[in-house]
Amino acid sequence: MKTLMRIVAAALLVAAFALSSQAGDKNMPDVPYNRELAETNLMIGLASDNLGLRASSASILAEVGTERSVIPLMQMLHNGVEEERIVAALALSRIGDGRGVYAVRRAVEFDPSPKVQRLAAWYYMEYAVPKINASAVAEAVAALRFESPAPTPYAEFTETTYDEYQGSGAAGTGD
Repeated sequence: MKTLMRIVAAALLVAAFALSSQAGDKNMPDVPYNRELAETNLMIGLASDNLGLRASSASILAEVGTERSVIPLMQMLHNGVEEERIVAALALSRIGDGRGVYAVRRAVEFDPSPKVQRLAAWYYMEYAVPKINASAVAEAVAALRFESPAPTPYAEFTETTYDEYQGSGAAGTGD
């Protein structure tokens, strides 16, 4: 009997938590997400005196950052302490802007910390290189769409009939 009571109590507890979590969602106001405002606030966080706030802001900018955040992140990569440089390398690699990717590539070679060099190399290969390759492929595909294909050696053959081809002696009949 005690076991049955414990099972019923556990089921009621789970049901209460499930219902309270659903009720909370209905009471939350529907606030639109303002990406530009979020990015502005994160860039203000990059300029803070608090190391944790700077690192957290850089980390979140890796997800929402745009070209506007590249220069402050590059400054952090060049002037920050080791932890900041690591997070800045991650953010710049994930954003994928050419200036930031170049700065990360240079950090791989010239940063004084072996730890920063190693992690910057990993971030570069994991995040930046696939974006570079994807953009190069996209540019090549776009170029192919707008240009006519190069003529093939068989273009003349496809424009003539087989009888015309046989009559021209090009088939190698030995005439």
